[in-house]
Amino acid sequence: MTVVRRGESLTFMADDGGFDLALMDDREPNRMPAWFHFGYRLNSARDVVDLHGRMSASDVVVLKPLYEDDELVSFRCADPDGYAIEIYWEKARLEA
Repeated sequence: MTVVRRGESLTFMADDGGFDLALMDDREPNRMPAWFHFGYRLNSARDVVDLHGRMSASDVVVLKPLYEDDELVSFRCADPDGYAIEIYWEKARLEA
C-alpha cells in the first residue's frame, strides 16, 4: 500500500488491487468490539509457525494460541495499543 493523500489528521492509502484504507487520528478512540481484529495472511503455514515462535520469544502478547490443521494455521497477538492481530495461512484461499 502507498499513501495517496495526507491531510492534517487523515491519511489515505491504496494498493494496486483497488483496496483503499483511510486512517484518521483520534486522541480518544472508541473501544473496539471483542471480535474485531486485523488480519495478515502469510504465504505458508511454516511462515505462521515461525513468526509465532519469534513473537512468543520476544514477549509479544499472544491472545489466541497457535492453531494448526491441514487447511488453516493461525494465532492472534496484540499490538502495542492492544488491538488484536490475526496472523494466518489458509489453504483454501490460495487454491481458489
